[in-house]
Amino acid sequence: NRTGAGCEDRHAVYGNFTHTVQRIGLNNPQTFRAESPFDYKRNCILYFPKRTSTPFDEVEWLSQEIEQLVQVCHGHALVLFTSYDQMGRVQQRLQGRVAYPLLTARRNGQLFVQAFKQLSNAVLFAAGPCWEGVDFPGDRVSLLIIIRLPFPVPDPVSDAEKAKYPDLHSYIQAEVIPTM
Repeated sequence: NRTGAGCEDRHAVYGNFTHTVQRIGLNNPQTFRAESPFDYKRNCILYFPKRTSTPFDEVEWLSQEIEQLVQVCHGHALVLFTSYDQMGRVQQRLQGRVAYPLLTARRNGQLFVQAFKQLSNAVLFAAGPCWEGVDFPGDRVSLLIIIRLPFPVPDPVSDAEKAKYPDLHSYIQAEVIPTM
């Protein structure tokens, strides 16, 4: 008989622990999930920009969208990328166009994360480790921009898992989203 505790929101998928329990092979565990005290419906706005079907310079388009959003929110922005290259190119384009400090956190970006926490209205461009496990207390982040969701890179194991499902949507719902 073993005792263990897991304390992370990622363990609950779609409001329950079934996926995690099955993955790690637990038998009838006791679980508890507390609701978030944050009122998302009253305190958040989701913004999905319109994309055009005509060819365009994606880096410039992203730069323009980010610039507008950052101006409206007076900085206080965390911009999450899945590509270090794209992150660097967008950050370069925004130099001099945004009136707030621009910081870039790369693979070992703790220095920039700390600087962001100390500045009152900075914009932090981040990738990799900053997608999870970083806490920004207070109003340091009033604008979160997610460029792309960090879907895992396909590999032979995920390809074999995908073959078990009738369609891509079922596979994504059952396997990909719970691991993000």
